[in-house]
Amino acid sequence: MPLLSIRDLDIELRHQERFGYAVRDLTLDIEAGEIVGLVGESGSGKSLTARAVMGLLPSAASAGRGQIIFDGVDLLTLDEDEMEQVRGRRIGIMFQNPRESLNPVFTIGDQLRTIYRKIRGRDRRDAREEARRMLLSLGLREVDRVLASYPHQLSGGMAQRALLALTLACDPELLIADEPATGLDAATQTRLFVEIGRVIKETGKTAMVITHDISLVSGICDSVAVMYSGQVVERGTVGDVGGRPLHPYSSGLLKAAEFADEGGRASFIPGAPPDPFMPTGGCPFHPRCPQAFEPCPDVVPAPTTTDGRQVRCHLHE
Repeated sequence: MPLLSIRDLDIELRHQERFGYAVRDLTLDIEAGEIVGLVGESGSGKSLTARAVMGLLPSAASAGRGQIIFDGVDLLTLDEDEMEQVRGRRIGIMFQNPRESLNPVFTIGDQLRTIYRKIRGRDRRDAREEARRMLLSLGLREVDRVLASYPHQLSGGMAQRALLALTLACDPELLIADEPATGLDAATQTRLFVEIGRVIKETGKTAMVITHDISLVSGICDSVAVMYSGQVVERGTVGDVGGRPLHPYSSGLLKAAEFADEGGRASFIPGAPPDPFMPTGGCPFHPRCPQAFEPCPDVVPAPTTTDGRQVRCHLHE
């Protein structure tokens, strides 16, 4: 049984009198010890999927049909007290902006030591030593300075590493990294992803790494799930999807990743993702697809398995 199994999940959106779906009929399995990259443009449903797993959906969104099964238990059936025993302790998440997750009135050392003492049951001395070891393992050389610093005193990359340290200090079974390199320059993004991948592999964690940049997951993930309009449109190994993508959207993401500059990644896929409140008919990608043909505007492609990969595309039916 997979450690995490998302089955036929819908995430519904409401805004005033409008109703739509941010995620529709999503199925995704993550095996224990597997590192999965969840990639796609902004608005594809990646972050809301992560928030649904954590039971932290915003007020305008709700999980409808479907299941989120973690270690044999459907998280959608748990109440808030039960989710508190899962959140952080068994499933840890790194959000996009570390300064929104780190407590601004306590130093990094205070926050780390609190986790080791209250959650891991360490005494004061062991908590101090473990906090130091954790930061050293993440490649932070100025450990004493980081421990004594408040979040606003750290650079973006260092703050994100500090957040990773706090997340790992809880020793979760599943780690979710939600766009952890947002706002960082290209070189820092790459270094941070390499660091995250190294730590996940060394600790044997299961992980979901979320990003809009498919090239960033190529060196750290075992497999890639490409999301578009709230659905996984292609799932396969990093080598297969990165080397010979089957879905035109996957191809577009790879081409976009080739055009890197110091300011980030620019999209070269014409058009924009569909409005969840005004869905298109047929394949949701067909208005932007350079390979669209007769059935695409009218018929929703069913998930199929081609060359060992899962794909939703009429080209491969």
